[in-house]
Amino acid sequence: MNRKLYVLVFLIMGLMSCKKEPGAGGLATIEGNVYSNLFDPSGNFMERVAAGDKNVYLVYGDNENYDERVDTDADGKYQFKGLQKGNYVVYTFADCISCSSGLDEVEIEVEITDKKGTAIASDLIATKDLDYNDGSAVIKGRVYERQIQNSTGIQTSAAYEDNIRVYLFFGSDIVAFDDVRTSGGGNFEFRELLKENYTVSVSSDINLTTKTTVQVITEVTANGQTVDIGDINIDEHY
Repeated sequence: MNRKLYVLVFLIMGLMSCKKEPGAGGLATIEGNVYSNLFDPSGNFMERVAAGDKNVYLVYGDNENYDERVDTDADGKYQFKGLQKGNYVVYTFADCISCSSGLDEVEIEVEITDKKGTAIASDLIATKDLDYNDGSAVIKGRVYERQIQNSTGIQTSAAYEDNIRVYLFFGSDIVAFDDVRTSGGGNFEFRELLKENYTVSVSSDINLTTKTTVQVITEVTANGQTVDIGDINIDEHY
């Protein structure tokens, strides 16, 4: 009886010692997708896009620190391969205005139940706060200036003028976030813009002592788009 009990205990201990914990050294895979919720500089939601080239972290079981890290591909997909059965945590970082570090963890739990299978993780959704120059669009145009003799009101000359300051306003903002000066025959260009409505503004004379602004409202509707607003006509009195 004692011998049988000893054998039984020995077998149980052997089975326990062979039990695999979550971690590397297996044949299973975890895969999933990361998406970014994009917010413009005014805090408005813009769109959800696949988060390419983003760090994703894997934690084995109850470990305190991450055990593996991979980067998403251009479509926001990631994979962790060579894993044992068990419970895991997958996380990435999102922008966080109220956090002291400016970042917050977004995590999900994943369980591998098939030692040779693929566990599909829930989507990771991370907030991304965009700055004004985080886009890829362009707005361009030209400034055409008329020279007017103030005493007679007669136009004496007109040309595409260099060195004129042009201002750009984002959405409904009342303060310009960027300005450039015209060059090369009155040309101006604003680059790296987000999809949004914009107002282009240039100062123009009413007379020698009073000025007004000439404004052109336009819209960027696609990433990488080039919007040519054409000529902005202004006056200068002398």
